[in-house]
Amino acid sequence: MKVNYYDAFVPSMILGKNFSNSLKQTSFTLSKFPIAKKNNFNKKSFVKKKTLTLMKENSSSTEEYMTILNEEFVSHEKNFKSKFQSLSPSYRKLISLLIFSTSLVSGWYFAPSRKPLLCAGFSLVSGGAGWFLLKKYNVKNEFEIKKQIIQNIDLNSENTNLKNELIKIQKENGLTEIQLKSEIFDVYKKFLEIVLRNSTSNLEEIQNLKKFIKVLNLSPQEIGQCHYDFAQNLYKKYIVMLEREGVSEPNEIINKFFFLSDRIFSLDSSKGYQYESARIRKIFLFSEENVKKNCFEKSTGLYKNFVLESLKDPSIKSENLSEIGELLSLPNSSRNEIHGEFYEQKIDEILSSQQKIKENEKKNLENLENLLEISKELSENYLAKKTEPIFSSELISIFESLKNEINENELDIFLNSIKTKKKDLLLSNESLEKSVSLSLNKVLCEQIENSLKFLRGNKKIESVKETEKILNLRNNFSKIEKKILENGNFSEIFSNLGKNFKIEEIKKVYTAYLNECLIEKKISSKNEKNLRELEQLFGIATKESNEIYKTSVGPLLENEIKKVLEKKNFNDENKKKIDEIVLSLKIEDNLSLEVKSSIYKETLKNLLSKESFPTQKEQDELETFRKFLSLRWDDVQNFHDSLSELSYQKSLTEALGATGIIPKNYWEGLENLRKKLRMSEQKAKQIFYAAIKDKLRIGFEKAISENKKKAQLQSSESGDSGEDPTVTKGAGTALGIEAGNPSGNELVNLVDLYSKNSIFVENENVFNETNQISLLGQTGRAEIKNSTKSKIDYSFPVNLDGLFNKKITTDMYREYLVECFSVKSQIEKRKLFNNLDKLGPILGLTASEIETIHSSVGSVVYKQYLSQALNKGFLDKSEMAFLSNIQNTLSMSSSKCSEFIREAKKNKVSILIESIFSTSKVNADRVSDMRKIAKQLGVDLINDLEISSDQRSRMFRVEIDNGIEKGKITKESQELIGEIQSGFGLADNESKKILLQCISSRCESHLVNAVASLRKKSDENVIQELEKMLSFGNLLPIQIKKSIGSQKEREDLFSIYQTNFNENLSQDQYDEKTKLLKLMLGIN
Repeated sequence: MKVNYYDAFVPSMILGKNFSNSLKQTSFTLSKFPIAKKNNFNKKSFVKKKTLTLMKENSSSTEEYMTILNEEFVSHEKNFKSKFQSLSPSYRKLISLLIFSTSLVSGWYFAPSRKPLLCAGFSLVSGGAGWFLLKKYNVKNEFEIKKQIIQNIDLNSENTNLKNELIKIQKENGLTEIQLKSEIFDVYKKFLEIVLRNSTSNLEEIQNLKKFIKVLNLSPQEIGQCHYDFAQNLYKKYIVMLEREGVSEPNEIINKFFFLSDRIFSLDSSKGYQYESARIRKIFLFSEENVKKNCFEKSTGLYKNFVLESLKDPSIKSENLSEIGELLSLPNSSRNEIHGEFYEQKIDEILSSQQKIKENEKKNLENLENLLEISKELSENYLAKKTEPIFSSELISIFESLKNEINENELDIFLNSIKTKKKDLLLSNESLEKSVSLSLNKVLCEQIENSLKFLRGNKKIESVKETEKILNLRNNFSKIEKKILENGNFSEIFSNLGKNFKIEEIKKVYTAYLNECLIEKKISSKNEKNLRELEQLFGIATKESNEIYKTSVGPLLENEIKKVLEKKNFNDENKKKIDEIVLSLKIEDNLSLEVKSSIYKETLKNLLSKESFPTQKEQDELETFRKFLSLRWDDVQNFHDSLSELSYQKSLTEALGATGIIPKNYWEGLENLRKKLRMSEQKAKQIFYAAIKDKLRIGFEKAISENKKKAQLQSSESGDSGEDPTVTKGAGTALGIEAGNPSGNELVNLVDLYSKNSIFVENENVFNETNQISLLGQTGRAEIKNSTKSKIDYSFPVNLDGLFNKKITTDMYREYLVECFSVKSQIEKRKLFNNLDKLGPILGLTASEIETIHSSVGSVVYKQYLSQALNKGFLDKSEMAFLSNIQNTLSMSSSKCSEFIREAKKNKVSILIESIFSTSKVNADRVSDMRKIAKQLGVDLINDLEISSDQRSRMFRVEIDNGIEKGKITKESQELIGEIQSGFGLADNESKKILLQCISSRCESHLVNAVASLRKKSDENVIQELEKMLSFGNLLPIQIKKSIGSQKEREDLFSIYQTNFNENLSQDQYDEKTKLLKLMLGIN
């Protein structure tokens, strides 16, 4: 609840920082500053305690300001302090010495004790007190100094002696320069205080403040500090009235203070202006936006008052307006806006009394233009803004009269009225053209709206009359438009008026007028011209108007033709009558053809809607009617094709039956039916292909269903038996891929359906072939013969493309291809392969898709067959022929097949090598077989298989070891070594090293075994081991190291060999062996 203090004084209690913080949190704006009832502006200023309301009555003239300022420093109280201060400086010094001396003596005299020290102490105390009082009262005569300063100020003169006078005042009063400046600041602040006693701002105050600053020679920084100090004091005085209501005086004074400060700060630089303005705003917590808004409003108000005064005072010139604008810092845009407002007010004053501008008033307007510095263009715009509505009103009245049919004299009267009004209102040609355009457009739009209103009420005759008024207005205005304005362009007004309305409504107006013109079933030249004008007025495109015309005249022609059709009287007289209607209505050939074709189509539809096919008589009548309408057969062929489609399709479906194959004797009947229905061959083929496509779809869906059943059956069987589900039981053909059920393959039926219905389109391609034939009896000679050959290519007009997912069709084709290779019966295999090249296109597969499937399936088949055929280590002619057959059948590339063969051979050898090293001991026979197979297949162990050197060396040693042991490699027969070396790709030095290691280790091994047998006294085993050792030593004689066996044991071994030698040996062979044995055993 708000408390009413009834004008009571409410003091403000300053409570330190807490109060200050709470105050800053209050939101202050210039427009919402608290209202106060009463307050003293400055205690020193308002000695008589004048209220703010009484202060408004003070004069604002320069002399009065200076008088009030002087009185403020004279009318203070005459107390001791002021009297003392009013004395001259010499008298004040003398009195000061007297008072000080008296205080010293009094202290000594009135001391409570006569002791010298105590008396001296009392004397010092009393003297100090006297000195303190003197210092307090012995201040410089402030009011006298300020009075002297004010008396030397004259705001109406240059004040050339003021500087000397100020120096004199400074010397007389013993002031420092800073003290003098302080006195000057107080004088300026007092002057500012007096100015603010009147809350209403005026230009003289701003000028006086600027003069005062100039006279006192105050710098921008000093002025800023003065205003800042003043603002702080002002804020303290007004803060106590935050709770008061009912008086707006403080708010107005503060607004005025900010305005005056803004004007004074504007004399400073931009940075100085911003700094000083921000400082005083911060004291009151005002926003920059609100302060600027207040200053702008006050500047605008003062400028408007000055402009208003200039209208009454002839002595004020445009230069004075510019000076005031600069003084108030009003931008040119704001000044121009104010000038425009006063100029428009003047025009309103002139036009309010009478609807025209006289010559003397025109002169006054020109004077006002010069005073306000309004350009010719702007003045015309202001004038047009006020006069155009008056002129437009007059024009609308004239245009309303032009809607009727009028004579030339009446047109001249209207024209003169327009010219007179233009002259009276001082309208420019541009304004005239603009007003005419807007007024004319308004009248036309209203007229169209009237026509639409009648149409909405289904009053077509009244609507047509309103439309005729539009045409009259257009015609009458065209006669005077060049006289109104010679270079005027009003064509745009009469083009595309329909943009202001919905296109459907505009078309209704146009259609209503057109139907009225067609009542007599002919179009006159006048009507045709009016229709063209309406098209232009309404903005209806030629294409749209033609459509409307067709919609209107088409039924007229159609009714006349139907009358003839009902009587079936197709004679020349009726035909001539129809042609005359076409000419009189100016019906174009395409529209005439469209109407006639529509009637023919309807007649044919009625004829074919019967249960039975048309009789010969009905066909003849229809043909006569077609000729009567002058319709070509090409014009009606599509009607026969579309309307007889169902009948032909029904018969075709019956002929196809359940099998989808048409018997031979049905083809002739279908052809006769086509001719009877007068259906084109192309349409008949289209229907036939559609029916076949549907049969193909049914057959393919059945094939998909059977394939799913077969897959489910195989899955259940593999699950029951626990066998590998990837291998079908009983599918053990040579290729090892799954066999299907060719006898029940529905895909074969699709090809049969295609071929038995003769759907294939055969295209014979003839080409030349060049052959080189050897001549008999002439070796190396041949002759070249050219021969012509032909090849039949098939095209497939019907396929399943688009009916099924591409993945389904490709998967089904792949299954069929696998079945071709997996079937066991040669008859079935041949049958499947014969249909292969036709099945892919029937399924809708492209050549690239078929090639991809062939490549993927062919690769599997090719690799499987190669894998089986290479088990014996080579490929014979029959196998190569079969592979070639696969390649040709599946159109596989030669390079790819060659790569398959190469990889299969490498894979075969690689598997053999893996099997060799899969056991802990390498088998020599398997190594030998592998080497021979690799040689037969042309597989290089290094380049093709990248077999490591260690593995090749190991296999080489094993095979060499076995060859020597079995006697395949001897001293006399060493060819096998080179063959084995070449097979494993070993270098000569490496081979020799391996051979030496092999012979050395085997000889040592056999010698160890022979010594062991000797110790066991087994002479037979001794002989066997020595023979084996000699077989290796014979190839490369070496002496076995002596660490194996003792010398005696070696001699015993030699003795046993001599005793038990082979009697089948010749003496030379015996001598050679014993010699070799001695060498190897180291026996001399």
